[in-house]
Amino acid sequence: MPTENKNASKKTRTRNRRVRSQARKKVEDRITKKYGGTPCARRRAKQFMKGKDVHKTKRGLELIGKSDHGRKHGRGNKGLARVYRRK
Repeated sequence: MPTENKNASKKTRTRNRRVRSQARKKVEDRITKKYGGTPCARRRAKQFMKGKDVHKTKRGLELIGKSDHGRKHGRGNKGLARVYRRK
């Protein structure tokens, strides 16, 4: 998962952590369903998601590598304004 911004307030950090975990849960549920929806499928989905970050795109939530995720959110690569904040 991406590291937290140390300059952000506690409330902001908590919200960001919650948004990240909810996004990961949605993707995990989707992959679990694809693998059959069993407890074994859930474990397989978690294993598949290891080392990847969830990124919000126009096509929905997608799994991408950690370095790719940093590249999309680094300076000068911000993408659409307010894409995480306004739903």
